[in-house]
Order: sequence, then C-alpha cells, then structure tokens
Amino acid sequence: MEVVELVTATVTGVVAGLRDRQFSTILVKDVSGRTVELLRLEHFQNADLLAGAGATEVKGPFHYTVKELYDPVAGTYRSHNVLVGLELE
Repeated sequence: MEVVELVTATVTGVVAGLRDRQFSTILVKDVSGRTVELLRLEHFQNADLLAGAGATEVKGPFHYTVKELYDPVAGTYRSHNVLVGLELE
C-alpha cells in the first residue's frame, strides 16, 4: 500500500465570493489580486463563518491541501484545492 503525505499550503486574503452547488467553493483574493478557488468538503474550526452574507467579510490565512478528486463529466481525476483550516485576523 502506498502512503500519501498531504501537504498543506496557505493563501492569505479575503473571501471574494461563494459558489454553492453540490459543494461550496470559496473564492479567496490574496494581496496581489490573485483569486484562488478552495473547495469546502470537510468541517474545521471557523468553517461556519463561510456561510451567508457575512462570509465576504472573512479574511485571514486559509489553509488547504491539493487532492485528486474524480470528475465524472471529464471522466478523469483532477486536482482541487480543498480547504482544511481558517485563521481569523
């Protein structure tokens, strides 16, 4: 069995938008103006702040891992940034 070690990355910014479909996608704009899409699949501390109208005021370091998830439309696995933590500023 292959052991896979998950690497956590961080983007610091403010929530620029939300897309709610089967799962929520959080759009985070960093200080350089780049927007990063983070898929919200799991519960973590402060996750409840990313729902509703007040979510666009949330800012701080957003922690995520890159996971290969199956995309049935494309018929292949694709990399997704999965949100695993949020620290408030």
